[in-house]
Amino acid sequence: MPAPNVVECPVCFATLKLKAPPKPGMRLKCPKCAGVFSPTDDAPAPAAEEDDFEAEAPVARPKSRGKATGKKKKSKPVNLMVPLLIGGVLLLLIGLGVGLYLAKDMLFAGTPTVDLAYCQVPNRSMSLEFRVQEFLQSPAVTDAIRKGPQFGESSVAMKELIGAEIGDVDVMQAQMSSPPGGFNPMMGAAQPADALAILKCKKTLTPPASGSFDHQGIKCYRLIESAGTDSIGLKTDTMFFPNPTTVVIGKEATIRQILDNWKSNGPKPAAGIANSGATMFFVAEQSLVSSTMSQITTGNPLMMMGPAAGMADDLKSTGLVLSQHATAFSVSAQLNSGQVAWSAAVHGRDASGAQQIQVALDGLRAKLLALVTTFLQPGLPIPEANKKNFEMAQQALSTPLQAMGDRVAIAVPIPADQQANSIAMLAGIMPPMKSLKINNGTAPTATPTTPPMPVMPTNMPTTTMPTPTPATAP
Repeated sequence: MPAPNVVECPVCFATLKLKAPPKPGMRLKCPKCAGVFSPTDDAPAPAAEEDDFEAEAPVARPKSRGKATGKKKKSKPVNLMVPLLIGGVLLLLIGLGVGLYLAKDMLFAGTPTVDLAYCQVPNRSMSLEFRVQEFLQSPAVTDAIRKGPQFGESSVAMKELIGAEIGDVDVMQAQMSSPPGGFNPMMGAAQPADALAILKCKKTLTPPASGSFDHQGIKCYRLIESAGTDSIGLKTDTMFFPNPTTVVIGKEATIRQILDNWKSNGPKPAAGIANSGATMFFVAEQSLVSSTMSQITTGNPLMMMGPAAGMADDLKSTGLVLSQHATAFSVSAQLNSGQVAWSAAVHGRDASGAQQIQVALDGLRAKLLALVTTFLQPGLPIPEANKKNFEMAQQALSTPLQAMGDRVAIAVPIPADQQANSIAMLAGIMPPMKSLKINNGTAPTATPTTPPMPVMPTNMPTTTMPTPTPATAP
């Protein structure tokens, strides 16, 4: 039980000692917080002027620390409104943050997150990453490109499809499997056997209100893709959201297989070569490199005429080295200050393999340079467009390959007058999303036409061209 001459300030809870027990109605002023209270009442007394206090009311003084100076330090009243306001603002901000987070997750309430490592095409042979925001923010990209079918016209369709516009897409990734029988870049178009597109966005996406079915606890949405040259070209008919900011678009059978493997905690597909910072990064796996080399050297009419006839054995021997030591082939495009810097690389299993690849490729490079130089001799009936391609090839092949760790790389020079075409080609990498619609069952799924794979110019010199005299390689 406290002493009869001891009271507690109800404002700051300081203990005060009095000379005598407090009288009823007596008002005291706390020397610590300057709060005015009546020790015989339950609530603090209202503030009063100094001369309203009873003269005999003693007020305890706190013990001084250090040397006494003979001067009394006047205590300042504590403003309780400041901490209360700060606390209220913090609670409001926390409440808003929690509210926004819950609002974001309401769209995906109860939906598990699918590990993106599972979101890969089975037997992937090609992969591509395109940094959309980095490309669109470049000063070299014109408004005509930004408002074209790949970007501007796609935004409207994307808004209806996933609740985001093209400006919300940070990165687009695509994966493809080899066409049946392999890929021959010199013999015309080829369609991938399977493909998948992944859009990683900067905002929470909005799932469609219709056209869905469940598979392994994940909502999937049926798509219809318009046919024609504006098609996305991946034979897509289904999409799902592995997390709130990502959408995966592909064939239903492939997506079901991905979700089955994820649900059963099956083995994750092997990760490909990571992008090291390029605006566009394309990778062809070793299996595609080997099959392509085989396609080029087997029954290719361009390898049976004039100076090219002697290249078949060189290509075969180079292909053998690649099949033994190469793991992938990559092409990079870095967009900086309005210029596109292209480079190509062959990735070896290790540094020793990269050195053997460099020897084989440098030998082939010298012979290809001689062949291209031969095609550029005066008097040959080569169209002007193809002549420029040969000139660019001649310039690229004039640069020796460089071994850097486990890869062999070469820079691909692009003339200043070709930079605009180079940027336009990068823009064409983004699929035209305007061709996709939600299929709510009222319309059949259209069969899209797949855009051709990259090919050599169709107006290459034919077998009726005169046989030129081979030039000596520098």
